[in-house]
This record gives sequence, C-alpha cells and structure tokens, in this order.
Amino acid sequence: MDISNDGGNTWVSIEDINFADHSWRMVAFKVSDYVTPSSETLLRFIASDILIPGTEFDGGSLVEAAVDDVVLYQVDNSVGINTPQSNANLLRSYPNPAQDQLHIAPLKDARHAALALYDLSGKTVWAQSGIDLSQVRYTLPVGNLPKGSYLLELNSEIGIFRQMVVVQ
Repeated sequence: MDISNDGGNTWVSIEDINFADHSWRMVAFKVSDYVTPSSETLLRFIASDILIPGTEFDGGSLVEAAVDDVVLYQVDNSVGINTPQSNANLLRSYPNPAQDQLHIAPLKDARHAALALYDLSGKTVWAQSGIDLSQVRYTLPVGNLPKGSYLLELNSEIGIFRQMVVVQ
C-alpha cells in the first residue's frame, strides 16, 4: 500500500506484505506520518507475484487481494477526543470460523455497545444494542445463519470496529 500527496507523481510505501496472509485485517495509519496531506492525496494498492524468468509461467501463480471498507477521518485532539492508542486489535471474536456461537471478548470502556452482523450484500442479519462489553464476553448465536462470510460491527462510545467472521 502506497500513498502520494502530489497526484501520483511520487509514492511513499505505507505497508509491504511479502508473505501469504489469508485474513482480513484492520489497518489504521496517520497520513501525516508519511506525507503532508493535500487535496491531491492518493492511495494505491498493488497485488503482484514474484516472477522468475525462465521457469514455467515465469514462476507466476494466482494472486488475489481485496480492499474493503476504506474510511478517512480527521481527529482533532484539541476537543478532548479519547482515542485508543491502537484500534487494530480491539475487537476480538472467537472462534473464527464459528459454527454455533461466536464469542466477543470484553472490551474495556465499551459499556453501551451495539453489535451488528452483515452478510456480504450489506444486509443486516442480526443486531443488538445496549450491550455492556466492558467486563464480560458476549455470545452471539450464529448456528441458524447460512454458511459464509459476514462483517461483524461493534459501535460503542470508544469507536466503531469491524471484523470479518466466517460461519461454517
């Protein structure tokens, strides 16, 4: 993943993954840590294979990549927003893949949380609000859902967090 602040004339690398990663991950970064924000700021995502000339198909294989749910936001710390140091691993659910139940691990300071589960078309398949996740895990019944991938969303006073989950 690269970023440019001059309309794509120069690029700065944000993240380079050179290994197989079969998971959905939430990545957050501060634009100003890489470039000075401008009206010409661009992101680019590149998925490629390492080629070895002279081998069968030049050593190439099937490469797949997906980018989903890109969110841009501005944080103004002068108004006293309490932002966690890292949002990347705050929402933890298990087991994933799940069969009958999906457990949501406790999340400190999430006393008034809402959980929702969306299918890949964006349709809400389950939702519950008024959940206190600050001390006790929450168990979500998934045994009656069709097998497949879903987006789990947690909305609380400390932020909105999303995670891909699989129901088997």
